Parts: sequence; C-alpha cells; structure tokens
Amino acid sequence: MTQSRTHSLCGRRIGVTAERRVSAQIRFIESRGGDVIEAPVLRTLSNVETPELRAMSVGIVDSPPDVFVVQTGQGLRWWIDNLDSLLQQRVVAALRDIDVWTRGTKATTACRHLGIEPSWTAPNETVVDIIDRLRTVDLVAADVAVQSDGADRLSPDSPSAQLLAALRDCAASVRDVEVYRYSLPDDLGPGRQLVLDVLAGRVDAVTFTSSPAIRHFRAIADTIGRVDDLDLAFVSRCHAVVVGPVCASTARSFGWECIVQPDQARLLPMLEAMESQLRSVSAR
Repeated sequence: MTQSRTHSLCGRRIGVTAERRVSAQIRFIESRGGDVIEAPVLRTLSNVETPELRAMSVGIVDSPPDVFVVQTGQGLRWWIDNLDSLLQQRVVAALRDIDVWTRGTKATTACRHLGIEPSWTAPNETVVDIIDRLRTVDLVAADVAVQSDGADRLSPDSPSAQLLAALRDCAASVRDVEVYRYSLPDDLGPGRQLVLDVLAGRVDAVTFTSSPAIRHFRAIADTIGRVDDLDLAFVSRCHAVVVGPVCASTARSFGWECIVQPDQARLLPMLEAMESQLRSVSAR
C-alpha cells in the first residue's frame, strides 16, 4: 500500500542545520510525520554597516572595476539595500556600465531586479564554472571585484577562497566585496548533539542549504574528535540532503556518498527529493 503523504516521513528523524528559512523545513518535515532535530551550524555576520564596505562601495563608484562577479543574490541585495539612497543609485549605475558575471540564477535575478544585465552566468551555478571562464578571457591588465559568498576565509579549500586565489593569479588587481561572512554559532551544543545522534544511528538525514554548513558541521564534529566518524556515517547510513550542485560537490570532497540532491537547486525541491528518497528506502 502506498504510504500517505501526511505520514510519508513517520518515524524519520531529520537534522536541520540551516540558520535561515528553518521554519519552512520544519513545517515540511513535521507535516509529513517526521521528527526534526534543529541544530544551526553557522551564524551570519553582516558587514553592511562597516566603514570598510562603505569605502569599497565608494571606490566602485569612483573607479569602477572592469569585471564585477556576483556570487549570491542575497549578498547583492543586502549590500545595495543598506547603502544610503544616493550611494545606492551611484553604485547601481556603475554596475550597469561594466562587465558583470553571475554565479547562478538567483544572482542573475537579483541583478536584473536592479536593472543590471549580466554579460555571463555560470552554467552550473558553481565557482568552478567561474574559474574555468578565467582561462578563456584575458584579465592580465584588468581590475576585478568579487561579491563574496560568506564562506569561511580560514578554509583555503573553500570555493570562495579558490576563486579569489585564481583571480589574483590572472588579474592585475582584485577587490573583495565582503558583504557578510559565516562563523560557528555561539552555542555549539545542538550541533555536537546532532553529530552524536548521527553517529549513534538515530538520524536518517541531515539537510544542508550551503557549503559552509557542511564545513561547519564537520568543524563541530572535530571539536569532539569525531570528524572521521562523521564522514563515515555519510558514506554508510545517514543521508546528506543538499540544496544543489555546489553543496553536493563539497559533500563529495569529504568522501560522503549518501547524498540526496534535487534536480533544481531550490529549498522545496530539496525537501521533496529527501521525502522521495526516504520513502523509497522504507519501501524496500
């Protein structure tokens, strides 16, 4: 007998690591009978009101870069929305007149909302696409600005750090427009408990809506000396539910194999893919 939608996740325990849009995930899971373990693994620190970001904004107006790379729609909106009205108009005007690259559809949509038409969009919505494009264009004398994605700068293997390194290798100058960044949460307790629950086999799946969330979850596991065990759990039994190809690539880089990835890199398709996978497993 086909399991009803309202009970499709009955008996399943699912960890949610996100900081934002947590309620949407909780509603989806609980409405289908699942149990939620809420354990945010990162905290967003905003730079929108810092003198450094304002100075960077003024610099883009006074001396526009040759290329501006927009990594996230969220970051672009936060940056522009928090400028005073005059500076906001001047920054947007400057961006409309230069070569703008976007990492994916969300960044492209945010640009177009401001009247900025990107000249190029990463086909797979990944930093790797951007790095590959660097090999096809001549930036030797170019000034490039990058709206960062908030990734941990202490991780040299993070996509954002790799992009900045690649740009510095091929461009004359690089400006890092850091609108926000991620840190570990103040309270590591829920994250550590989720790690222990995963290791004990008490969790069927953990959702990740960003690559930094995966890195931070592993960092939390490392604080109790269990990161290798955590990696093994996502090989053998626990499902890592990822929002899109960037997250999936990060998960695979740590050897994880039990990965659930939606066809469309969005929250609802991610949750639906998780539901389908867990229903499939229970039907065997």
